[in-house]
Amino acid sequence: MLVGDEDAGFTIDHGDGQLTLMASPREDVAVFADRRDGTGRDAHRLAVMAARGWHDFSPVLSSWEAYFDRTPAGAAAAARLVVTELKARGVRTPSDLRLIRVTLGADGGRLDVPGAGIAVGASQ
Repeated sequence: MLVGDEDAGFTIDHGDGQLTLMASPREDVAVFADRRDGTGRDAHRLAVMAARGWHDFSPVLSSWEAYFDRTPAGAAAAARLVVTELKARGVRTPSDLRLIRVTLGADGGRLDVPGAGIAVGASQ
């Protein structure tokens, strides 16, 4: 995702929750997943989520979060986490997903996510 000097991000709805990926030229690449899986934050669940690649749980946002360096290696790690989490939540094909929110900069510029294979539209 090439975004120049602008902040950029997108949210994917998978029918049972959402994942958000954000990148900033001044900060890291961040990935967030809402906690619609109905599980608590017990030690076992924390271990499962850490094994998937999540760094922490934010009780304020009620979401899992992970931060990666804004480098090719960091972007690859963020992409692996998104794919791992979507598979764990039962997503099998891109047709199971909807791209519901895309942002680029404060003025709402255009952000293309080519090759994602994800339909664009409102969440159900």
